[in-house]
Amino acid sequence: MMSRASRTAGLSLTELLLVLLLFATLATLARPGWEDFNRQLQLRAASRALAISLQSARTTAMTTGLPHSLCPSADGLRCGTDDWHDGWLVYSNPALVPSPTGPEAVHSRQAALAGDVRIIANRPVRQLVTYTPSGDSQRLSGALLMGSWEVCSGRHGQTLTLSASGRVRFREQACTQEPAPGL
Repeated sequence: MMSRASRTAGLSLTELLLVLLLFATLATLARPGWEDFNRQLQLRAASRALAISLQSARTTAMTTGLPHSLCPSADGLRCGTDDWHDGWLVYSNPALVPSPTGPEAVHSRQAALAGDVRIIANRPVRQLVTYTPSGDSQRLSGALLMGSWEVCSGRHGQTLTLSASGRVRFREQACTQEPAPGL
């Protein structure tokens, strides 16, 4: 007969199944929190990307002495949509036109955003933001431009507000607008 000391140590099938059941239960409980965390990360990344592009257009206009614009763009070559979550581009705009005059005018592109992030712009900034060499934001007509973007992911949101001086500020808030059909 074998002594207890010489028995092989290990887990029984029952113990192994109990550990797997515990792990599955914990994973199920953690999933909603993990998804919420991911949404918040996507939201912050999208808000920062838009703010950096706005700051880049402003800074480039000030350093080059030429107007620069930012517009939503699904193809990364021309303006023409008002869906900022499809992507956008920054371009040199000395002629003050609503779209880049060619690929050489485009300074940077942002591809469509990942996940369920959506960006809803209010009317003044829905299609175009132009910065003057002094750093002010304006419409193509030369009129003062101020506006905001609501960046949403799930129930979380941030509002980016563009001031008349061309600066952007952030504010955390719950999303108020429903996604458009198909988003």
